[in-house]
Amino acid sequence: MCHGMVASKSSTGSSLALTGHGLFRLLVIFGSFILEAQSTDCPQPPQPENGGYKCHPSPCNNPLTSGSVIEYLCVEGYMLKGDYKYLTCKNGEWNPAMEVSCRLSPEKDSPPTIGVPTLSIVASTASSVALILLLVVLFVLLQPKLKSFHHSR
Repeated sequence: MCHGMVASKSSTGSSLALTGHGLFRLLVIFGSFILEAQSTDCPQPPQPENGGYKCHPSPCNNPLTSGSVIEYLCVEGYMLKGDYKYLTCKNGEWNPAMEVSCRLSPEKDSPPTIGVPTLSIVASTASSVALILLLVVLFVLLQPKLKSFHHSR
């Protein structure tokens, strides 16, 4: 007996027994790696329109294995719908299972910075200034006539 194997007396039988046993062991190990890889790899995560994701740790390995974490990001002017932006690969699935999407930020939907109230304030101020200028011009033009009218009495 030698390391848990029975050695046969013939040299050809011995090499065949060792080769067969080694081949069987190799197939078992290889099969377990394949099953482990199939059960722990996650499919490529969905990429949202107007956004993407980055892996932690970076860069993304292909395939994404169990324990991989991705962080969803949106392009400028968009924000993630919902509060949670991280997914973790666990047993071949992304957790938490959720729909990820980027939507237009509220800042982009807001009205222009000069709204109706601002325009009304500017218009009333401009008309007040114009009225004051008109009164000053009238006073300057009519002042000599008022003086002459006052002196003639």
